[in-house]
Parts: sequence; structure tokens; C-alpha cells
Amino acid sequence: MTTDDRPREAAARLCRVGFWGTVVVAKSPVLLAHRADVLGFGYQHDEVRDLGQGWQVLVTRGWQDPPDLAAAGRRLVAGTSEPVLAAYVCDGDCAAIFARCTTEWTFSAHLPPGEDDCGYKHRPKPPARTAAEVTADLVAWGEAAGLTPDRDRLLSLVASDSGADAYRRADHVVFDLLPALGFAAVGPPHPKAFAIHERPYSYLVDFFGLGTQARSRAVVREQWPDEIEPDEVEQPWEAAAVQLEFDLWAAVHHTDPDVAALKMRIDQVRAEYDRCRAEYPPAPEHVEINGSAVHNAQSVMQQLYDGHVSGHVNPPPTACG
Repeated sequence: MTTDDRPREAAARLCRVGFWGTVVVAKSPVLLAHRADVLGFGYQHDEVRDLGQGWQVLVTRGWQDPPDLAAAGRRLVAGTSEPVLAAYVCDGDCAAIFARCTTEWTFSAHLPPGEDDCGYKHRPKPPARTAAEVTADLVAWGEAAGLTPDRDRLLSLVASDSGADAYRRADHVVFDLLPALGFAAVGPPHPKAFAIHERPYSYLVDFFGLGTQARSRAVVREQWPDEIEPDEVEQPWEAAAVQLEFDLWAAVHHTDPDVAALKMRIDQVRAEYDRCRAEYPPAPEHVEINGSAVHNAQSVMQQLYDGHVSGHVNPPPTACG
């Protein structure tokens, strides 16, 4: 199904950014956000909720999404010795599901089912399957996890976005699958140690923050090593920004992080960034691609960051509700 297949009201809703991210369901004696073997799914752990009896659901994102759900699932199953189910959601439009059990049994599926090419990238690319086939595998996974799945409810959810006259956000469908799989209740999000999407933390973690700027600059240098402009050489603030962004996401789910030390590091990275902005040539507003002038992403992010610092630009909400 493509956006063009959906009703006008759905197309209008899609004019704003929808939900992107990975939803991971796993059983763990410690918080999923604290596990190193969950990092294959992402490191920007936005929320963790309890599902009962040690099961949890984690919402996360990574720098180079989509994650390889098969490889990440294999690693987490090896670490927990419990089944894992994960879904990567693209703009709220669709989701790729990959599930693994401790017996090495796996299945993958696309929501909505039956699509050969949704237009989004998934890793691995799930095969086109019927709603009945996807439901049967979800039931098998739930039973292997010791749950009591509701087959009829699962089938209704899996098939709920199948057709030109139907549209449901894929992230809503994924979360609605949890009680249908047999989880008694989805708890509230675990509290965060600090408001990571607010200043000063957002200076690093926002989508135009210094962590993203540093990572994207590294990609430019890696992909076009012979075409590096003077403003694109590696600058002293970049490595510190990447590490600090990672450390902020790691710290936010701990009960007593050293917030003062984190804020001091934020001030240091920002000061070095400002110094380099004054010392190095500015990023050009436009670059040429295939003979056409297009907006330079580096310049756009710098302008958005400057607007955020001045208070004229605020980061968007990231909640999946």
C-alpha cells in the first residue's frame, strides 16, 4: 500500500512527521535500556514499559536505521535465553516484524501484510504474506513465550490496515498486538532521570543537534573522501559530541546519573563547536548534486541548531501515542 492508496484525511495527516523507531519486546531481569546486547536495535532508548513477569517493551532508535532486526534479535536472544519480537516502524505507515525463539525458529512479516514493496527500507526485507499466515506465526511466537494469544484478536489487528479504505498508524497496531499476544497490561513508561528532549540536553540529542551534525559530517567524509570541502574536515568537537550524545541516552534511564558532569560536558562541546564555527569556513547553503543546486543539509542543521539555541526553534515531540 502507498500513500496514494489512502483516503484524503490520511494523506493530510501524513504531511507531518509520523512515528519512526523500533519497538522491542523481550524478557530481562534488568531494564532493557541498560543492556548492551539491545544496542543492535538502537541506542536512543526513548521509553521502556513493563509487560509483567519480567517482560518489557522498549522504544528505541539508531543513527543508521533501519536496524538489522535479524542480527539484533539473534544477539538479544543469546543474551536473555528468551524469545524476542521486534518491529521497525516507518513514519507510522508500515512496520517490519521479526521474531525469534530460543529454538532458532524465526519469522518475519510486514504490516500491513501482502505488500511486495512498501517503498521503505527494511532489514531484512519481509516477504509478502497473508494476514492468516502472519497471525499463525504471531500465535506460535506467543505460545513459545509462555503466553496465551488471542488468535481472533490478532487476525483482526493484522488485517486492520489491509485495503484502500483502511488506515491505522502502524505503531498503534504494533502496541495493540501486545495484549492480543497475551500480555496482561502495558505499564506506564519508566521515569527518566532528566528531560532529555529539553535544553540543554536537546542541544546534543535533537535531530539537528550536535550529535547528529557530527555523525552526518563523518558520513560525508566517508562517502566522498575526494570531494571534502574546507568546512567539512573533521573538527575537534565532533568525536566528543558523538560520545556525549551516546552517554546522555545511556544515562537517562539510570536512577542517579551525574547530571552536573553531563551538563558540564555539554557546555564544553558547545563552546568548542562555537569556536570552530568562527574559525572554519561556513558551510555553503547550497551544494550541487547531479547538476542541480540543492540545500546543503549541513547548513540547514546549523541554522536549525542556531534557532534552537536562540529559542526560535524547538524540537518536535517524539512520543508514539
